[in-house]
Amino acid sequence: MNIILFIIAWIIGVIFTGFSTIQILIVLFTSIPLTYRFKKKYGDLFDSLIVYIQSIISIIIHLCINFLVYYALIRCHNQYIVYGFLVGNLITIIMSIGKLGINKTNYFEYINTNKKAFAEEIYLTITNKEEVHDTFIMERCTDKKR
Repeated sequence: MNIILFIIAWIIGVIFTGFSTIQILIVLFTSIPLTYRFKKKYGDLFDSLIVYIQSIISIIIHLCINFLVYYALIRCHNQYIVYGFLVGNLITIIMSIGKLGINKTNYFEYINTNKKAFAEEIYLTITNKEEVHDTFIMERCTDKKR
């Protein structure tokens, strides 16, 4: 019976981490750096305040959810449930490390999510041209070398 509880908690841990903890990491490693770069590149044609506020709200909501879930988990006295959930968390984070940061999927998801922050002419330009994405990827690579 305990092994079944472990497996169920493991699956729940994987799902929970994918929907909550990973969202915090995506905001930290994608949204904030892209917002900084778009503001630097387009200035007043990009309203970074909207994006930063949405990012902060998202982080706060997900941190509260994480706190409540982990608090409930700590109160649980079944070690199989606790360890199963934590193993699920760890596996999801390890599997998601390569998907964090500025990549093609996150880049276009960011643009579509925050399209109201862009002036119309900028939005049309960055959604139609692949080289804009490549430029941001190259900036990321060269920033790390400095």
